[in-house]
Amino acid sequence: MTKKPSLTKADGITADVVVELSQFYSSNELRSVQSKFTGTARAIRALANSRTLQGRIGEKLSLEQRQLLKDAAQLIDSVNDNIMHAKERKKRTEDAKAKWRKQRKQEARLLSEQAFPLPHETLEQKLEIIRLAMALNPLRLYLGFMSTQEFHRDLRKGATEFPQNGFWTQPKWRLDQITSRRREMLENIQSAITGELHNLSVQEQLDGLRSQVYIARQRLLDDPMAIETIRIWSEALSADVEPEAQL
Repeated sequence: MTKKPSLTKADGITADVVVELSQFYSSNELRSVQSKFTGTARAIRALANSRTLQGRIGEKLSLEQRQLLKDAAQLIDSVNDNIMHAKERKKRTEDAKAKWRKQRKQEARLLSEQAFPLPHETLEQKLEIIRLAMALNPLRLYLGFMSTQEFHRDLRKGATEFPQNGFWTQPKWRLDQITSRRREMLENIQSAITGELHNLSVQEQLDGLRSQVYIARQRLLDDPMAIETIRIWSEALSADVEPEAQL
């Protein structure tokens, strides 16, 4: 004879089922559900058997009705146990994923700085940073929201204009433009190769990006706008060096 399933045990709601159903939810959201069910079971028990006001009200129910409440509380507990186990499993998975992403981010920072050291002491080193900016822009890795014309206009302004507030000199402003653009480009490169794209490693994504940058750099050689932007920056940076040489 088949044993009748217990009505106070949620056999159909296992931890595996909860994990599957909560695929797009976090462990914190499961914790919230668990907390609500715990409160619900506690409130039902208080109505079924306690010396509180809820219990005194519950005394007016029949024995069968109070037993139904107790059974309901047990059923909720059964569901909640599996929610708790699912939450703990999901939390372990989340922690492992967070650790993996942190390691991946650190690897991306190290590899990108090795691949793009971008020193900025000499005139040619500073111009290399400008060239990299022009190569990354069409790849949508630096100010990619700008049109080509807007981008070159913005880049040239950094060489020819500066805030007239008494704090900045033009050489100081241009150096700040170089260093801040360098920093932003490195951050964008790191972000690009940290992504979980097609299960590629950080190194594989970096290799792909470097190939794209190389192709983009080659195109700059015949690009009139790029040539003009480099000319403007070269003249501006050369003018910054001359006063220092005279000292």
